Amino acid sequence: MHPGKVPVHIHLRRASGKIVVAALPDYFVAAESSFAGDIKALHLPLSGAARPRPRGEILACMTDPTPTPFSRVKIRTGALVFCGDDVALIRRDRTGSIHYTLPGGNVRHSEALLDALRRELDEELRLDLDDATPPELCWIQDQMVTRPGPTPPPRKIHMIFRCHITTEVKGRLATNEYDNLPDGSQELGVIEWPDYRKAKELPLFPLIGPALTALPTPHSPIGNAWLPPVTDSNYTWI
Repeated sequence: MHPGKVPVHIHLRRASGKIVVAALPDYFVAAESSFAGDIKALHLPLSGAARPRPRGEILACMTDPTPTPFSRVKIRTGALVFCGDDVALIRRDRTGSIHYTLPGGNVRHSEALLDALRRELDEELRLDLDDATPPELCWIQDQMVTRPGPTPPPRKIHMIFRCHITTEVKGRLATNEYDNLPDGSQELGVIEWPDYRKAKELPLFPLIGPALTALPTPHSPIGNAWLPPVTDSNYTWI
């Protein structure tokens, strides 16, 4: 033990990529302490003033010093919005590439899946989900793909729903969508409505093109909802 210091039993838990230190005893020596790396014990100076603290009180918080790829998990809701045989896709043109995505986005903390879907469809298509048929969960796809940049990539679970709208509703929807980028700029997305049977021919992400094209009709029942995962073996981050 370090001279002049006393060990305090602590509880460690991870929250949003951080290590949170919380008190277990009802009384302990109250003093600040610095720490880094893997925490086994927290030593506090004996000279600190002792005072009662509630059990479970957060004592300190530090950023996890060793983040690893796929240690964070995100959930993304996406929608197959059908109008007859046509399906809404967002096309993004980048230097040397074109790719398509389903309307949708990441689920926020404590947000219900269908609430996230409703919010994303309103933001990207200006579609009120009450103007569509009730959303039906079609597919789930697991994504673990490396990507450039200093931040380790998260593992992402894609929850893909299906709904249908009328031609009248389609006529009221947005034709462009703007994605906010980390540098503060925006990336234009053009909303297209191709025949769903052509999805296999498009650079569509997540990788649902073959399963979508294989549906006999837009209303056909879904068999196995679990799609093959997206990994570095079948996808390269653009």
